[in-house]
Amino acid sequence: MWDNGIQALRDDVEFGALSRGAEVAFELLSDCGGLTVHLSGGKLLDAEPGQVDFSLHGTDGTWQRLLDPAPEPQWQSVLSCLLRGDLSLTGSRKVLEQHLQIVRRAHEVLRGAPSADEPVPPPPPLQGSYHRIEHSTYGTCDVFVERAGSGIPVLCVPTAGSDTTQFHGLAGCLPEGIELICLDLPWHGKSQPAWGRTGTDYTLSENDYLTTVVSVAQALDLDHPVILGASMAGAAAVRAVIRYPDVFRGAIAAQTCVQVGNRTAPWFDAMDVNQNIAAAEWTFGAMSPSSPKFWRDRVWWGYTSGGYGTYPADIKSYVAWDLSNELSTLDESTLPIILLGGAYDTTVPPEKVKDLAARIPNAEFILMEDLGHFPHAEAPRSFARYLQKALQQLSISGS
Repeated sequence: MWDNGIQALRDDVEFGALSRGAEVAFELLSDCGGLTVHLSGGKLLDAEPGQVDFSLHGTDGTWQRLLDPAPEPQWQSVLSCLLRGDLSLTGSRKVLEQHLQIVRRAHEVLRGAPSADEPVPPPPPLQGSYHRIEHSTYGTCDVFVERAGSGIPVLCVPTAGSDTTQFHGLAGCLPEGIELICLDLPWHGKSQPAWGRTGTDYTLSENDYLTTVVSVAQALDLDHPVILGASMAGAAAVRAVIRYPDVFRGAIAAQTCVQVGNRTAPWFDAMDVNQNIAAAEWTFGAMSPSSPKFWRDRVWWGYTSGGYGTYPADIKSYVAWDLSNELSTLDESTLPIILLGGAYDTTVPPEKVKDLAARIPNAEFILMEDLGHFPHAEAPRSFARYLQKALQQLSISGS
């Protein structure tokens, strides 16, 4: 399974770009052998080093599943397999964290994953504007909003460390009769820090998130929008319709569960790890390998471009969000909620999403067999079909 691996890496332009300037040696090891990757000055060497910085060990069966060109759900990422124990690490965890993008691209090249690219889409039909809100925690904020389409308002809220660009692909393939309205949280994307606050003076709580979203909905005078989000934003969407039933008409929430659990990582506060690249790699492997590569690359690029410290602050808040106490108070008057689960999501697998749906009155579950953690962003055209179905289940026509 390792034959011609070094030559394949040498021939791959993206591997070369991601390895620029790298000084690292690592091994990918199975029962029957392995592959040693030695980079010096960003150049891939033929000679195997006497000592490697780290090794990733797995059985032949594990590597066969990881190297399948069309891997089954949950087997598309080396990092996720390491985190759940299907691979083991010897050597320096820190050096691995510093070179996640190289390991990830090496795996993709060795897997020989076929391209699923689509034709280049037209530019997104979006118009942007700023809207001032007075936030109970942050103070005066100018929040950036982008809008596309016309009809039933669908308020798209951003997940951890992200911004409106994750919805640009979806804006280009909207169902008829829908207006997409996307916002950047303060300190994210084109929303600057609150006035009088510094770039590093950012914190988040459940209430802070919901206050921002409700304030924007009110500033825009939206008529009972559907709220749409994935991951942390999906969790916020569920909470928004439960706590603010007079503001919203329902929620479409992807990749969320009762409590996400531990999503923190040692590199969050490390000074010798590029936090934005590590965040991008952390999230890249949770997407479906069948989603078009240019959309997945845009998700990756968005995380490498994030404001300093915003993603760690969001995640550290998100892991504490717990819906379990609130679930027991819900009844048939709860606004309708459609919960979507992507089969390839390694962080919130679909069975956890389905479990949440079973515990909420007026909630329904939809399995997205071909998608992962960022369904709206990694494969917008595919997600648009699930969005259409979810809108129909909310008794809202999108055509």
